[in-house]
Amino acid sequence: AEWPLESQPWLRDQGGIVNLNFFYSNKAPWDVFAKTGLSCTIRVSQSMQGYSVTYIKSQNATSRILERRYGIYLSASVDGELFEWNFGQMVFFFSGFIAMFMASSSVTDQVMTRIMADRVKFKVLKEQPANVTNDEEGGE
Repeated sequence: AEWPLESQPWLRDQGGIVNLNFFYSNKAPWDVFAKTGLSCTIRVSQSMQGYSVTYIKSQNATSRILERRYGIYLSASVDGELFEWNFGQMVFFFSGFIAMFMASSSVTDQVMTRIMADRVKFKVLKEQPANVTNDEEGGE
């Protein structure tokens, strides 16, 4: 990220604190096996204007001369999250999928056999055995 000093002339004259945050992650939606590569997001923010440090330039028994120095103080932090493949998490994911599939099938059957206008036809077709032909026995 560019930070032009022309837009903030006080940064050199009066000092300031600049925060850098590095965030690493390999998480991605629907990535069950953690194949996504590592990515880094860098955020830059300014938390204070007018950063300075005061030093004692000289001192004797009757006087003391202080010198104030302005500067830019950089603060950096690193955070991250690492996703690894987990068999238990995969079983949990797929068992939820199977449960939702079974529930949707049951709800569809109930709606079609009890609520729809052609519920009698659907119930007859649902309970009728399938007509399967076998090509090896001469079926075409």
